[in-house]
Amino acid sequence: MNILTLQLGHNASALLVQNGRVTGAISQERFNNIKNSNQFPCDAIDWLLQRAGITYAQLDQVGVCGTMLYPELLSKTHHVRPMYENNKFLYNLYKKMDYAFGQSFLMRLMGRCRRYFLKSVTKRGYNQFVADFKVRGVAPERIKCVDHHLCHAYAPVGFFPKATSDWLVFTADGDGDGTSSTVSTWDGKELKQLAVTSTENSLGYFYGLTTVFMGMKMLEHEYKVMGLAAYAKEEYFKDVYDKIFKDIVRFDEENPLVFKSSFPLTRAMEHLKKHASCCVRFDNLAGALQHFLEVVVLQWVQNAIKETGITQVMTSGGLFMNVKLNKMIRELPEITAVRFMPSCGDETNPFGAAYALCRDAGVELEPVQTLYQGQSYSDDEIEIFLNAHPARDKFSFEKKENIKETIADLLSKRKVVARFAGRAEFGARSLGNRAILAHPADMESFFTVNDQIKVRDFWMPFAPTILDVDAPRYIENPKQADAPYMIDAFDTTEEGRTALRAALHQADKSVRPQILKREANSEYYDLIKAFKEKSKIGAIMNTSFNLHGYPLASNLDQAIFTMQNSDLEYLALESWLVTKKAAA
Repeated sequence: MNILTLQLGHNASALLVQNGRVTGAISQERFNNIKNSNQFPCDAIDWLLQRAGITYAQLDQVGVCGTMLYPELLSKTHHVRPMYENNKFLYNLYKKMDYAFGQSFLMRLMGRCRRYFLKSVTKRGYNQFVADFKVRGVAPERIKCVDHHLCHAYAPVGFFPKATSDWLVFTADGDGDGTSSTVSTWDGKELKQLAVTSTENSLGYFYGLTTVFMGMKMLEHEYKVMGLAAYAKEEYFKDVYDKIFKDIVRFDEENPLVFKSSFPLTRAMEHLKKHASCCVRFDNLAGALQHFLEVVVLQWVQNAIKETGITQVMTSGGLFMNVKLNKMIRELPEITAVRFMPSCGDETNPFGAAYALCRDAGVELEPVQTLYQGQSYSDDEIEIFLNAHPARDKFSFEKKENIKETIADLLSKRKVVARFAGRAEFGARSLGNRAILAHPADMESFFTVNDQIKVRDFWMPFAPTILDVDAPRYIENPKQADAPYMIDAFDTTEEGRTALRAALHQADKSVRPQILKREANSEYYDLIKAFKEKSKIGAIMNTSFNLHGYPLASNLDQAIFTMQNSDLEYLALESWLVTKKAAA
């Protein structure tokens, strides 16, 4: 049975299931090189089908993540304009009235009219989608829409090993099908929804709009705010928190798992302009916002544990890309086990939709457990590519008998090396196959990567990949939590603060590690092991192989593009070491 699932809109992605096993998953950004691309994932779909050797007509089901299928989401152009941009005057008028009159009869009436309008628009989008796929050989009855937050909830359920006991499942993001968060229970057989919070009370939206207020991009730079927050001291941001954030959100009296707010959080900009425009320092605002998020979400989790008695937790949705929040959730004394969905934004909703459709079809979906789902290239393909490249005169290349030993030797000499090997990672994090690697204790390497290659803000940390056998040396992990996907943060030990000096957060000395087991990626594991023999450190600094503002370099063209447009000197393409001639 062949099942294709699609995330449309922000970070458009596609996933293919064949006979109960995920055989590939990839985002459209990996083809058009536009970070978080919202272009319809036509290239992603074509790649999946071609790799599997099947056609559209051989798809038994097509799942769409979300029930609100706007016509704009079907655009083949690289940029999709949100609907409201067609009439900014009306949108801004509605926004100001919503903030001012919140729950008045007039706003309820306007909200009902808006919902009616959206319903008619999304029906038109669905009909267009069905017509487009019918032409390709997919009958309308094979197309299913799966609720956005149901996708989020099922994503970790299908990704991790099958549950044999009760779990709480939390989802939270900015918005999806009119919902911003849910709480459910999962016993391995049935998902029971306990609570739903509407978009108007969205913590994710509020965090995103505060990111915009600080001069950064919503749905992209929230991680920068989180990184900056660690530089703020509570003694300084406490007043900001009390003035701007405290008591904005409360819990519903009848259901303590539902958020309520003192004004629509989707209109946070007006609140921030009123209270934070002239008197708040940049870092203190970030610190207060992060503190606000942690206070509210931790109480939410504790409320759910108290209501249900369940102490095992799964999380999914873009809000949980916040690794500092995840760290505090994991550290709650009530929690006995936690599973954070890796790269848990909307891009992984196809994993959840795949589980939902397999479940409905009576197909057992194998636990996925790996994000190495993308493109790969043979040594022969790489040799042909390098010989034919237009910039061939700018670099030299040599096939190495043992490329792992070569990379380890360069890293031990404080050189920075990009690694391009195996299948590309799916999602937002480098897990070693599309990575820029450096010596984890060497701050000169940190500044080389930060200032000359990535060109990032000074406060943004890098991350380490740590061998599983060495993790106890470097991180505090009393609950022995697995951390293979860089979706959790840990405090470092005294040895870790030295060995991982360049790969930890420079303010609070925490790390967002990939703790690597050999069975997850044996080639990468052996590379780090070779580096350990030379340096006595069982870890390396690992950051995503891309330029700032670009997605992870997934194909060969993007790899050379990244090298050409940065000060990167060495690039390992499978067994080939590419060196800029200026550095040779």
